[in-house]
Amino acid sequence: MKKLFRILKYLFFALVFYSFLAIITPFCKPLKNKSIKNQIHYLADKLDAGYDDELQDRFPEGKIFSNAFLALSIIEFANNDKASADYAKIVDDCAVRLLSSDAKANFNKHMEPSYGVFYNGWTSLVLYSYINSELFNLSQIKDRVIKEQLTCSSRIENALSDSLQLLDAYVNASWPADNGIASISLNNHKLKQDWIQWMLDYSEHPAGLIPHASSKAQIVRGSSSAMLLYVLKLSEYDDIQDYNKVFNDLFVDEYLGVQLVKPA
Repeated sequence: MKKLFRILKYLFFALVFYSFLAIITPFCKPLKNKSIKNQIHYLADKLDAGYDDELQDRFPEGKIFSNAFLALSIIEFANNDKASADYAKIVDDCAVRLLSSDAKANFNKHMEPSYGVFYNGWTSLVLYSYINSELFNLSQIKDRVIKEQLTCSSRIENALSDSLQLLDAYVNASWPADNGIASISLNNHKLKQDWIQWMLDYSEHPAGLIPHASSKAQIVRGSSSAMLLYVLKLSEYDDIQDYNKVFNDLFVDEYLGVQLVKPA
């Protein structure tokens, strides 16, 4: 009985210590950085083993999102004086998977733009962010990244050459958030700003937020609106503070200092 009690006591103290570390990790820079590095290598190993293909079987955009989010996260993290050949290799691998025929397989080559705005937008954003990062100096596929980013960006600009519009992600299906992501990495600054303003003007929502789907210009959602805030900030939208206030009033609840975004 005493032995069992001793074991339970040790387990209790181990649990308390683990919980303490979990609580302080976000506020302790060495612990936070260590945790991020562990997650980066864990996720990189998973994708190297083909987990992005498993995600593609579960979600229509699983392969794109998994590689794009990992690459963008590493680029942001490594820009704080943490650039290394190891991180560049992971981003290179993510970029190669994004540019693969498997990644394009679910998108129609004969759309305008080819493969649709979702594929071109997210791929272009990753490559554009990579090119403009400290990490890119360590890339082993610089020429390919530069060439493919220009290709994706040019496809989008050419699709907008006649008039500003919401471009389709799939045949006859479009979402403003995808178009917003695509706008960030356009090489034509004026076109970028005009397109963002066109999307804002497209809205029929009473508060003026950009709608979730092109087919329902009066309906907004918390998830896509949160992403569009990111888009507007990166696009240097002048009234971002006012837009953020409206978004917070409609979609953000706070509990004990933790902000939660309502889905709708």
